[in-house]
Amino acid sequence: MMLEDRDNLDLIASSRQQTAVAVAHMSLLAIVAVSLLAFAEPANDWRVTLAFYTPPALLFVVCRQLAVNGRERAAGWIMAIVYWVIVTTVLVLFGGLRNQNAIAYIVSVMVAAATLGIGPATAFTGASVLASGVVVWAGRLNLLPTPIGPDSDVNALVAVAVSMVISTYLLFLSLRSYDIALREVQLQRAQKDAAVESMMRSQKLEAVGQVAAGIAHDFNNLLTVLNIGLSSMDSQLETEHKGRELLDDMRGAAERAGLMTSQLLSLSRPRSSEHIDAVCDLHEVIRDFIPLMSRMTGDQIELRFSSPDAALPVAFDRVAVEQIAMNLVMNARDAMPEGGLIEIELAGLPQAATLTVKDHGCGMDEATRQGLFEPFFTTKARGTGLGMATVDRLLANGAGQATVTSTVGVGTSIQISLPKATHSHRNEDKPSAASTTRSTGHRILLVEDNDLVRATLAHTIGSAGHDLVQVGDAAEGLRALEQAPFDLLVTDLSLPGMSGAELAAELVKRGKDLPVLMISGDQERPDVRVARSSFLTKPFEQDRFLAEIDALLSDPA
Repeated sequence: MMLEDRDNLDLIASSRQQTAVAVAHMSLLAIVAVSLLAFAEPANDWRVTLAFYTPPALLFVVCRQLAVNGRERAAGWIMAIVYWVIVTTVLVLFGGLRNQNAIAYIVSVMVAAATLGIGPATAFTGASVLASGVVVWAGRLNLLPTPIGPDSDVNALVAVAVSMVISTYLLFLSLRSYDIALREVQLQRAQKDAAVESMMRSQKLEAVGQVAAGIAHDFNNLLTVLNIGLSSMDSQLETEHKGRELLDDMRGAAERAGLMTSQLLSLSRPRSSEHIDAVCDLHEVIRDFIPLMSRMTGDQIELRFSSPDAALPVAFDRVAVEQIAMNLVMNARDAMPEGGLIEIELAGLPQAATLTVKDHGCGMDEATRQGLFEPFFTTKARGTGLGMATVDRLLANGAGQATVTSTVGVGTSIQISLPKATHSHRNEDKPSAASTTRSTGHRILLVEDNDLVRATLAHTIGSAGHDLVQVGDAAEGLRALEQAPFDLLVTDLSLPGMSGAELAAELVKRGKDLPVLMISGDQERPDVRVARSSFLTKPFEQDRFLAEIDALLSDPA
């Protein structure tokens, strides 16, 4: 059951609550009106009549308040008990079990059975039979008091009318009680349906995670080789070379492929606290990311970026922000197959910063908007349905929120709200070749089980002027570390036998103060207590890789 259904249940409950109050008022007015007939009987003592019919009226005031507070069953109990006491008193004061008194007495027991259930009805029946026996016995022995009122048609009419009003109201309270119970069952069913839906969604994500775990590592290894090769070619081509445009397209395709793999990993598992607690400048991240997004959207799409000049620090991981922005932009691009304008706007709020991506495309109907963030939901012929699901998962892990506004034929605007940072930067900006001094002549140990990646990284490290030893697993790496000193360890995390994280931990146990650069196709940074360490996610480019190495080698700590 959807949220709208729950809202409908609340509206129905509110309407029925108002009905309960109205019925209480009508019943009260009916009792007052009928009771006035008792004053028309000349033989009745007005003081006795007032004393006898006032309690039911006051009782309705109490029960009405209980009904307003949602305690219909308590109101029914009070009404039934007091009603039974009143009728029993009538039997004694009006001379026994006769005429209208007997009718009212029978009605009261029937009402109790219908209102409170079989248990209370049995108790009322037993008490009624016992009270009737006592009254009959007292009447035979002339122990009953002198009747305080005459046995007249007017009194009979008033007694029966008041009994029917009270019984009708008790039946109404009973139905109200059952109605509330039914609503609780409906709400529980809605919660159960939501839980089942959440479980099914988790199972979908788990299936994605199993697929991602099987392909992400190998796929990112291939992309690492491709990125490093493209970076090397880029550094060798002249600025005006005719092949540079094709090279840029290839780099854009590789970056898009890396983003798709990262999406699979983001959907497969929650991000670690290291990423959740990170801080980045939203303005800087989006500004630097605009060129890449422009290459991916193509010439038919115009990107218009607007942002305040001030920094917008948010408690969010830089990579997560890039993924969110890229998916929003690509989703907007797909909404405009003939091309158009995509507006990217940043704004600062008191407790958050917002990223808004607006297109002027086909827009979405309500059904599409409801399924926008569902895994595998897509309206495109060849869409994967993972882009916006990735956005949803990243926002959930980082306490972000998305607001979607869309009109069919007009366009869509998606606003992402990210919490402002309350602490200083924890994630460092990406190191660059321009900001890091290149070092040479160091002895580096490379541990990588993939032959192609190992050869590519070995060529890159050797070209930078370092002395390199390369091995294929952690056991060989430990033997190499025992045979000769090294200035740096570069290790993949996923290794046969002992993992790269376990290899780094083993160095600490053996007292080797060696900086470690850990590389992985996963986004999860391991918890390794090494004095000097860095973590690099595949795929990466050549300059980024060498910058990380130089940063570790130049760190005196």
